[in-house]
Amino acid sequence: MPSNAPKPWPPEAHRRRASWGLALLLALPLPLTAVELPTALLTPPRLHLQPLGALPGLSAWRLHGVFSRGDGQGSATLSLEDGPPFSVRTGDRLPGGVEVLAIQRDRLLLRRGRELGELVILGRAPGTGDSAVASMASEAPGNLPSLPPDCEAFALGGVPLDELQALGGCPSLAE
Repeated sequence: MPSNAPKPWPPEAHRRRASWGLALLLALPLPLTAVELPTALLTPPRLHLQPLGALPGLSAWRLHGVFSRGDGQGSATLSLEDGPPFSVRTGDRLPGGVEVLAIQRDRLLLRRGRELGELVILGRAPGTGDSAVASMASEAPGNLPSLPPDCEAFALGGVPLDELQALGGCPSLAE
């Protein structure tokens, strides 16, 4: 070996350098691979129940069938004032300035001006009599009653809100 060549490191020096290198590597912060969102964006909005009363002038309207996709879209068959049944879709305008806001699994959500209402399949109407139409004046969501947290899963799963209101609470999922 030439005299000006560097001397080889003893084997224990390599182990010490490797352990220091590993410790330094583990001490470095890892690059961020995910985006952190504010928790307000991650929490689902509270589900609000809207107390409903009769929408004037629509007591003779009848909802015969609903074909709902589950996202407020779909089609429904209804009749007005004992007329022939016809089909409507979300966004359609009906006589009297009534607009179809959404189609749910057993009802239509309707709007006339600032009044909101629902037309429920025959025999499913809340309240008294044969009336299948219910409504309410629009209010700010903060003034409306809300479901208890244990009921939201049932409502989002498709259980009709009038059934949850009639129960006065939700069944327990624990068995």
